[in-house]
Amino acid sequence: MTDSGANGNMKQTQVMLVDDQRLFRRGVLATLQAVPEIEVIGDIENDDDAVQRVVATKPDVVVLGELSGGWDVFAAALRRHLPMVGLVVLLDRVAEEDLFYALKAGACACRPRTIDRDTLVGVVQQAARGECRILMSDVTTSEPSRRIMAQEGMSRDQLPSEVPNPCPLSDREMEILAGVAEGCSNKEIGRRCGISDQTVKNHLTTVLRKLSVTDRTEAVVIALRNRWLKLESIKVGSRAAAA
Repeated sequence: MTDSGANGNMKQTQVMLVDDQRLFRRGVLATLQAVPEIEVIGDIENDDDAVQRVVATKPDVVVLGELSGGWDVFAAALRRHLPMVGLVVLLDRVAEEDLFYALKAGACACRPRTIDRDTLVGVVQQAARGECRILMSDVTTSEPSRRIMAQEGMSRDQLPSEVPNPCPLSDREMEILAGVAEGCSNKEIGRRCGISDQTVKNHLTTVLRKLSVTDRTEAVVIALRNRWLKLESIKVGSRAAAA
């Protein structure tokens, strides 16, 4: 992270690029290398030892792009080793659920690849300072997130079916699902709603059954995709990032 050393020189922000598209990496590399305050210490694609290679360099910021296996999976693995690293995610298309996964992964930004040079530099520098800005204005598509397509063996015809409108959940179930989206535990949700954590668990079982999903995150994603739950209305903080 940039600060003043004992000799008065500025320490450069060290950045690692991870993206499966070589041409895009070259463009980001050229952009960031032109900034004196930034040092790009590596650019790699997501291969078997990519996480270990990034961890070994201990960068201040990691810029993640479109990755085989899913950028969010990579981010989660990286967070286990480098909990304080700044994460910047750049995607071809940004769905609202991508912003949710970015928040959950503790990313400082999730921006479209159409980002301009000055904005990219600013985002990297913000991430180095630990400043996080997830913007609804960066959503570029209402289609399902590409992270779903990145799952092994998943084709567009095999995408999980979305529950059609109207919302099949009760007001209480939506209140509980919003708590899940914010990274709250059953006990915390129960305290907020004035009910026991066992009652929360029972409601969540009903939510999963109604939405035909098997876990809480899938339920949140379906609610976001159908706009029953709006990302701008939920407060996702450090607890969600650590979930």
